[in-house]
Amino acid sequence: MINSMPRPKKSEPLEYGELKKPYQFTITDTVSKMIDDVADELGVTRSDALERAIRAGGMKLALDYQKEQESEQK
Repeated sequence: MINSMPRPKKSEPLEYGELKKPYQFTITDTVSKMIDDVADELGVTRSDALERAIRAGGMKLALDYQKEQESEQK
């Protein structure tokens, strides 16, 4: 069982020394649920959960995952 914390409605605007801007992108329902689960566990907004994942190296992991998928197809 995951211990979840209540999520705030809005994130801190200058938490990383920058103003946040709204962006829109599409994701699957599965990934949306994964973001919700992480945000709930951390007690942060969905936006903050994504920001933390990316700042923690998530983009490098995405690149590594893509390279792995490409090498498996060869």
